[in-house]
Amino acid sequence: MRPCRLASFVFSIATFAFGGTTWGAIISQYSFTGATLNRTATTVATNVTAGSITDAPIVNNNPTVVLVRTTGVGYATEPVLSAARANFNESSVRDNVYFTFSASPDAGYKLDLSSLAFNVARGGASTPRDYDIRTNLDGFASSLTGIVAINTARPTFTPVSVSLLASQFQGLTSPISFQVRFFTAGVSQNVDFDDITLNGEVVPEPNSLAILAIVGGWMFHRRQRDM
Repeated sequence: MRPCRLASFVFSIATFAFGGTTWGAIISQYSFTGATLNRTATTVATNVTAGSITDAPIVNNNPTVVLVRTTGVGYATEPVLSAARANFNESSVRDNVYFTFSASPDAGYKLDLSSLAFNVARGGASTPRDYDIRTNLDGFASSLTGIVAINTARPTFTPVSVSLLASQFQGLTSPISFQVRFFTAGVSQNVDFDDITLNGEVVPEPNSLAILAIVGGWMFHRRQRDM
């Protein structure tokens, strides 16, 4: 068997054994389908575990956010997630107002991320309403986007794509959590989200590739012996 054929043969084994995604494919996506608010990922890549969307922790025994399912307001795709500040003083602090979700590669795999995409709009005409994206990689200390004003209102979404091509988002073997901060001038004013999508590649770790090479070599020699 020629080297190029051997390489193709081993690659075929890799595709079968590891089932990795292609670059830029969906790692996890939240589309909020269902009769009630669906906080779980509606799409999850093979060899990935995706966490459910969770509220910010309570502060002084009071919640700071309210997340609800919204439909029948004119968006092309519904239902959507409507996020609002809770009617407590604790929600007046921007750092307290957010929801989170996470993705983790299964053992033997790593994540090479490419982008975080989502649709966002104001739930009403009043401004300001904004968002700010952070991750646990630096303890949620710095923003990936800065505070971004939301320029469209129901039923018109603004599509957003946040680049995750920087080195800190490559080769992840531990869970990554995203904190989606949002803020409004008053309580009970919605920010609508839909199709929150983490994109990238799921690839086997080097140790797994070494095992693959051994298996591939054994299969190659066995094939040669049996020819």
